[in-house]
Amino acid sequence: MRSDTETCRARLTTNIKKAAAMMAGVTGRRDTARMIGGESVLDLLQEADLLRKVPMFSRLEPAKLKLLAFTSQNLSFANAEELFRVGDPADCAYVVMEGEVEVMAETGIGEVVAVTLSQNELVGEMGVLMKAPRSATIRAKGEVKALRITDEAFVKLLRDNPDVSLDVMRQLSEKLARSHRQFEDLQSQLHQNGVDG
Repeated sequence: MRSDTETCRARLTTNIKKAAAMMAGVTGRRDTARMIGGESVLDLLQEADLLRKVPMFSRLEPAKLKLLAFTSQNLSFANAEELFRVGDPADCAYVVMEGEVEVMAETGIGEVVAVTLSQNELVGEMGVLMKAPRSATIRAKGEVKALRITDEAFVKLLRDNPDVSLDVMRQLSEKLARSHRQFEDLQSQLHQNGVDG
């Protein structure tokens, strides 16, 4: 899991790169955005174009996509690295851009994988919407790229864009239905094994 210092440093670096990319677009000087700190900078327009490919954001106006790209943070996670732990404050939501993440559930025998989420799926939105601590631990399954959206930006995005809000409601409904099916499957397995619940 990232420390607060690492998270702040990553956020600052991302914002500097985005500002440089915006300046390059305004001044017409592409070399300004090309390299900062030895790393290539993803042009703000390219980042907005990537966001447009996420079904949830596909209907957003170009200006709103650019704003989302500017205010969000692209992060990479190594295999088994945690995006967040159960009990952590819900200060952001993530959109899985590449790879898969595992939702870990606590059981009597330790942590087990409850469900796996993949590209374009939301993670952490329930805690943001409920203003409650994280209810599960989320970790990368292999290499993962995710878009981190602060809680304030996420709520504003939902408030200002009914299509995005509807998509979030659909995703939450699908998660609820999936959890219900898993619960029924577990009840059935317990019943078959002669354990009454």
